[in-house]
Amino acid sequence: MIGRQRTILAIAALIIALLGVAGLVLVTQNRQARCAAVPFLTPELLPNAALLPGEQPGMPAGWSAAAPGVELQGSEGKGFDYNNDGRALQLIGIGNFVQTPPIAVRPGASYCFASRALTDSAKRSATRLRLSFDWRDGQNQPLGKNMTDWQHVVRWQPEAQPDDWSAIVGAFDAPAGAATLLVQIQPASDDRVYLDAMHVLRTSDDRPPTTNAQPLPQSVAGGRSSVVIQPWPNGYRAATSFSFDWETAMGGLIHSRSVDDPNASVDWQLRAMRMRQGVTTTLDLFRPYGIRATYYANGYNFLLGNTERRQFMNNPTFAWADHTKSKKWPNDAWTSMPWFANDPYGTVDSDPIWYFGDLIPVLLKARQDIQSHTFSHLDGGLATQQEWLADLQTWRTVASERGVPPARSLAFPWSSSAGMSYADWDALLAAGITSITRTKPGQPQYALASPADPHCRPIPGHERILACPDFYLHSQAVGAYRGGHIARADRRVGPGGELCCPTARLRRALGRAAGGDRRLAASYQPGKNQEPRTKNHAARCRTELCCCQR
Repeated sequence: MIGRQRTILAIAALIIALLGVAGLVLVTQNRQARCAAVPFLTPELLPNAALLPGEQPGMPAGWSAAAPGVELQGSEGKGFDYNNDGRALQLIGIGNFVQTPPIAVRPGASYCFASRALTDSAKRSATRLRLSFDWRDGQNQPLGKNMTDWQHVVRWQPEAQPDDWSAIVGAFDAPAGAATLLVQIQPASDDRVYLDAMHVLRTSDDRPPTTNAQPLPQSVAGGRSSVVIQPWPNGYRAATSFSFDWETAMGGLIHSRSVDDPNASVDWQLRAMRMRQGVTTTLDLFRPYGIRATYYANGYNFLLGNTERRQFMNNPTFAWADHTKSKKWPNDAWTSMPWFANDPYGTVDSDPIWYFGDLIPVLLKARQDIQSHTFSHLDGGLATQQEWLADLQTWRTVASERGVPPARSLAFPWSSSAGMSYADWDALLAAGITSITRTKPGQPQYALASPADPHCRPIPGHERILACPDFYLHSQAVGAYRGGHIARADRRVGPGGELCCPTARLRRALGRAAGGDRRLAASYQPGKNQEPRTKNHAARCRTELCCCQR
């Protein structure tokens, strides 16, 4: 009897043990599938996961970034810290990323990366992040990349703090020949993000739903669109495109000065009249060649006047127009003055520098392209989402009144793309914008496109919008412009320091560039007394200097 009881107890203990082991296996598999550590069973594979400081100031040892804007935070009440160890990584800039130290891997094994993320966006916007798995062989040569979808990052706000940080997770199989892995954390906006509790673990086949296609080649995974671009027809090797920022006095002329403008001191009323006269001059210049230009217009360009005293956008006062935030404004006048306060409430006849509506039919008849330079000439990186929405809608309204379709392209005033929140990009996408230009130069953390790589590139997180590069074309850049027919156009410095492109000489240069072919597709624009630029493979004159009188 006693022996039988012992047998039953032993069997019961064995069953309990087996159930316990099975439960442990299930728990382990579940945690592995969620990329969560299992003590003593799933070793941490990420070097310096604790983010201990290294020799580079502000950075953890072994970690790297694409540009300034990544640094350790969390200590002494600075920033946020998820696991209370006083260390987290700050990430700022849509052109930036955080990169892990090299991680040892084995071909065919599954690996996952997990992190916690939080944003305290100054523009009160949530944002998104994406993970890129960069596989390398034993000689550190790239094998390709896997990328996750864009993942939501919760916004911290003092009046309604989130219950938890967002989990950012990705998992992929190491390809054949893989020896190391670099994981990049890429942002979809300029909203500040904090990263903490980052881990790399072996994972099971039952992993989170991340794309696990074959790694993309570097030429595709590096950010270039996988769309195949067909060669130019008829044996052409390139196309020339001209565009310009076209503004009445109510654009940037009355609202600011461009800090890199050599003619900022030139009378703004004279410059506004040059903007008006520039349309006639450019049309005369391009007509013999059948060139179609892109004119990026502000809202008052569509008006024949404003005798009815319309209050566009409720005539806002922009608190962000503060000279302490930007050198665009020499004082704080616009922080308390309504943006359209200088409207003379006249007509094209009485106040021709303020309203260009009479020129819209001229451009349309010539089959020119009219796109958006925003209605109000606002600062894109400082404006709120609501200000963006009001501006985009008002531009669409006044444009439709003059028979101009909704804009598909937008040129940022003052190249003010730095500081765009995820919600701001949402606003542009909802308005039907599919391409942007005049993006922030000089600060790589905000870079959306680079003249060093003259291709339009998708906006991270809003890939239906393309960012197209542009840059000033000056004498030092001529040698880089192959063929150089337009770049070698005779130039002289005119009165007041303006770089003048005499019309007749530029016409001859265009003729040489086109090889006599009047089908050359191009666009051209006078803008704000700045040196000529190129846009993509294009020559671009963005100043009234190229509209000098003949």
